[in-house]
Amino acid sequence: MSTLECARLQTFPETFRWGDALETKGHTNVRDMIGEAVPPLFTRQHGRVLAALLEGRRPNLVMSTEDKRVKKAVASLEAAGAAAASRVSA
Repeated sequence: MSTLECARLQTFPETFRWGDALETKGHTNVRDMIGEAVPPLFTRQHGRVLAALLEGRRPNLVMSTEDKRVKKAVASLEAAGAAAASRVSA
């Protein structure tokens, strides 16, 4: 895949400018930067949720705590937290 294709899959906007990174760092380093990046769309969506929470609003499109996937994730996090706590206290 080209560097541009990788950037688009990571949700970098078409208008994103890399400056002279390709010339100075090379395409391999730019591809590494793209691969290591948190996708901009993901970041924007999380920012919107956090802003809504800080404003005391329920964010749009947030999953219900009754959703079975949410319950499974909460149970997994609680189990991981309990396991970590028992390792610390041992």
